[in-house]
Amino acid sequence: MNLTKKFSLALTIVAAACLVHADEPASTDTSAGTLGQRYAELSFTNQVIEHVSSNNNYYYGELGANVPVTKFLDLGGNYTYGWFNHLGQSLRSNLGEADATAYVTCAGVKPFAALDLGYQWDRTTAANYFARSEYAVWGMAAGIEIPVGPVAITPFADYGTDFRRSIASTQDLDLGVKINYWYNERWAVFANVYHEDVMHSSSDSFNWSLGLRRKF
Repeated sequence: MNLTKKFSLALTIVAAACLVHADEPASTDTSAGTLGQRYAELSFTNQVIEHVSSNNNYYYGELGANVPVTKFLDLGGNYTYGWFNHLGQSLRSNLGEADATAYVTCAGVKPFAALDLGYQWDRTTAANYFARSEYAVWGMAAGIEIPVGPVAITPFADYGTDFRRSIASTQDLDLGVKINYWYNERWAVFANVYHEDVMHSSSDSFNWSLGLRRKF
């Protein structure tokens, strides 16, 4: 199944989940989630690349923010720095992105769809080798934010690609879940777990993230 079919299937699952919850009593508390909230966040991600025998961890640090601009639309931005070392090769990546997320409230849960646009610049070094690359990226995502007591659980699908020529361009699909917990009026802890499927590549990966959020 190619990435387009997988993403379409994920959107169908999200829509079905909303219809299922529409028959349930509406929750009066959706504050456990992040949609419609003004906050900044800091996180760390460990990406474990499959089919690599050793030193297969790619690490990311991310700083971001989210601001609601209407009752149904949030705008956000983030900066991500990544590093990877394997068999004498070193990769350093930088990514800046802006995103818009539209959502509705459906029987106490919040289905959403998002678009993002960004710019990435990478540096690769090895023995007698040095390379730089810069390119624009874009992506889209969908999911459903579900409050469960003081915790919000968000299954999601995220498709990402870039504007490079096809021979260099990459496309990937992330499928996973996000968990957020506001432990007081301003601070939250969160965790994300997802699988990344890279088209035309064996470099799929399992990813987990931990982070903090603060309302402002």
